[in-house]
Amino acid sequence: MIATLVPELESVYRDLHEDPELAFHEQRTAATLANRLRALGFDVTTHVGGTGLVAVLRNGWGPGVMLRTELDALPIGRLDHHRTLTFSGLHSLDLN
Repeated sequence: MIATLVPELESVYRDLHEDPELAFHEQRTAATLANRLRALGFDVTTHVGGTGLVAVLRNGWGPGVMLRTELDALPIGRLDHHRTLTFSGLHSLDLN
């Protein structure tokens, strides 16, 4: 079953990492994850602590599972050939 999800998960992974957002600015990242989790049947609460979210999968009585993740990118400075310092974001998540 997991193998069938890999292409879609990889697509979401690549999409989010092509447009990283810094701390407290993860609007698109949070919206993408919230929409994907809703499509999977989770009850999703957004704007938790600003840009966070909580997703609950209700499947009856019994033990639960919690997943916590960081959504923000790390600020990365880069000096180009014009000696101009620019900043962008970098997500540091690995599928391997």
